[in-house]
This record gives sequence, structure tokens and C-alpha cells, in this order.
Amino acid sequence: MALHTTTASLGRNRLLAALSAAVLLTSCSNTDAGSASDSQTTTENSVGAEISEILAAPTTPTATLKNTTSASTSTNRQQQNSAEPPVRRSVIDPGNDASGQRGRDDNRGIYYHNSVDWEWLKQPGGIVPGGRIVNETRNGTCSTGFLASKGERLFIITAGHCGDLGDQFYVSDAQNNWSYVGEMVESYLQESADGGIYGTDIGLIEITGDARYRSTLPLDLPMQGWITPQEAQQRNMMICRLGATTGYSCGEFESIGNGGLFYFRNISDRGDSGGAIFAVDDSGVWALGVSSNVSDSNKTLLGAMEIGSAINHWGLTIHG
Repeated sequence: MALHTTTASLGRNRLLAALSAAVLLTSCSNTDAGSASDSQTTTENSVGAEISEILAAPTTPTATLKNTTSASTSTNRQQQNSAEPPVRRSVIDPGNDASGQRGRDDNRGIYYHNSVDWEWLKQPGGIVPGGRIVNETRNGTCSTGFLASKGERLFIITAGHCGDLGDQFYVSDAQNNWSYVGEMVESYLQESADGGIYGTDIGLIEITGDARYRSTLPLDLPMQGWITPQEAQQRNMMICRLGATTGYSCGEFESIGNGGLFYFRNISDRGDSGGAIFAVDDSGVWALGVSSNVSDSNKTLLGAMEIGSAINHWGLTIHG
């Protein structure tokens, strides 16, 4: 069913036109989660610059989102030293690690991390948000993002650097039985000469194979719709993600970058790329993005790609 609860702004319409004109960029040869560049060393192309300009502009929250509050830099710094996330701990991961619910925020804005109970994501036996997905064409791995459809076609929304057009994807179960997922049909990536991702990083894998799939998040949390990074920041929401390498992790919203990128605190590593990212409040979860890049020198700050523009651009209905 459709879970879209926000409306596109004039800036989003400009983005659609910009994306339509974008040239597909070739992603890096290693599809484990891309490394974040410490400094931006290349000049964006004209299309990328336009996308960055649009997405960097302030966004007014839509009327459908309730209880909106403003978040300032000083508020974020204050929260970073707080012992409690902006939601009840009991809603984060109620079916698993109780110690995580009693944890303290001593880790630079990280509210929760649990890899032990999520080891099964490495061999999920099917398509599930956060589960490992293998690019057989390039011998690399990523994690599964949200599922979305257009008409009768079903897709995985993922990071663009997880593959090139035509790349073939598979999943395995705990007995190493492999199932075919499908192929990459869209891939956009803004990447510097040294492999750093500095802008748009989004792609679609069309599900055409025999692999079983689950379109909902493997959590006891209701999906409320999807949301933009600007809205999540203004509502002071906790940001969480699922990934095959490091499991389930949550933290505070950090900042908004270029070309649809945003940053938040959590623990992540290579192989988590493409995994589902969602904003959490006491009412449930809101689809937000996919994992994009993390630095080997700082595993507590993740660069992510928002998915709202992709949903609008490709006319998708997100599942959850």
C-alpha cells in the first residue's frame, strides 16, 4: 500500500528535471560500503551542482507531519551529551537486547547498537530490508534497502555505488543456498577521483528472480510513511539503520550535505551500504534513506542518501 505522507515542493520538481538529465556515473569496483572522502577534491558537474543546490535549500515541513519541533545546533550539542534518546528506549528494539534499552549515551550521540541479534542478516535466506545482497557481476556485497513498486514491477531502493546497470544480484541462506534477486536498472553516483562519495548515491534493483522477499522492516515497529531529512531534523527524530555487517544501530541526526546526502550518528561499516535507514518516534518509523558512505577512520558517523526524491522521480510506492 502507499505510505507516502508528504507532498513534493517546487524544489523537488526541479530535482526531478535535474535527475532526468543526469548522466549515469560508473561506481567503484568494490561494492562493500564506500569510504567517505575526508575532503572534497573535485568540482561537481553541472547536473550534480544543481541537485546539490536544490537539496541544500531549506524545506518547509508538510502539514501532514505532526508535533514538529525546531532543532538548532545548540540543541543537537546538548542532546549529544544526554543519557537518553528522544524516544522511549522500549520502542527501539523491544524484541531483542534489553541491555540496549538501559544503555547510556556515552558514544557521541549513539543511542543504540546491536549486532548479535541481527547476525542472521548476513545470510537472510531472502530479500529483507537490511539483509545482505551479493552483486555477482562484481563480486561485492551491499545491504538491502526499502522495497517499492511501480505498477506490477517491484524494486529494491539501494545505493548507486552498489552496482552498475545490468549487474546481477543474489541472496543466500544459512546453508549457502543461493537465490536470484534481479538486476540493477538504475544507478546514479557522484564520486570524486579518489573514490569519495560527495553527492547523489541512489539506485534501483528490479526483483525478477525466485528469491523470497519481505517488504516490511524486520522490526516490531509500524511504518508510518516516508520523510525527508529536513523534516526528520526539524522534528528532532532518532535515526536508525539496518545493515548486514553491523546489524541495528541508532543515533542522533548530525547534518545535511550535498545532493541528497545527510549524516547521523551510529555504528556502521563496509557492507552496510544500501541498507534501510529510518527515522523513529514513539508512533513508529518513517522511511528516510539508504546507507551511502562511512570512513575507515570514523565508524560512528554515517553518510546516507535520502530516498524521497527517488520515490518522486521514479513514481514509486514504498512498501512497509
